[in-house]
Amino acid sequence: MLVGCLLRMIGIEQYSIARLGNRIFGSMFVVRGSKLLKRFVLFLCVIGVVLASSCGPSTEIMSVKLMTAPEMNNNSPVQVAMVFVYDKALLTKMKATPASKWFLQGQQMIGDNPDQLVATYWEVIPDQTFIEKQITYTSTKLEGIVIFANYQGKAGNRAVVKQGKNIVISLNKKKFSVGLGQAKGPSVSNEPKK
Repeated sequence: MLVGCLLRMIGIEQYSIARLGNRIFGSMFVVRGSKLLKRFVLFLCVIGVVLASSCGPSTEIMSVKLMTAPEMNNNSPVQVAMVFVYDKALLTKMKATPASKWFLQGQQMIGDNPDQLVATYWEVIPDQTFIEKQITYTSTKLEGIVIFANYQGKAGNRAVVKQGKNIVISLNKKKFSVGLGQAKGPSVSNEPKK
């Protein structure tokens, strides 16, 4: 449609534009081949281009709450990473990545895939309650969010969520869980099955 408007502006199909203008607006605004019609078509084309270019990536705000148990990680701090993944194949790879490997190689993975991975990090200490963070992220083409917690030991300590407005991360003694929407409720277990 935009191409048609531009072609019509330069004189191609001038007669058909004038006829269309006459049908839509009546003879009081448009006379065949008039400058008023050409300006009106130009105005519509400019508006169309502006509207089309303003349709960029959609952003959303997520609320993240972190709760830590008194004896979390043998009474030691834990690093937490929330990774926004924008590629399906990369999400599959991330699901198999243990937390310990992410905290060693994560920056390299982000450097290799700057348009597909975006990460936010926190370090939390035991016995903290409801550290709330607001995160703005691009929701267009988001495949999933992978959350890693760097506990001592070799547990998987990762969780995957598709998307959520409110995420609650509960860091317990040796593992963590992720709930959507409220502090108590359904959660995703992250401990590998034995």
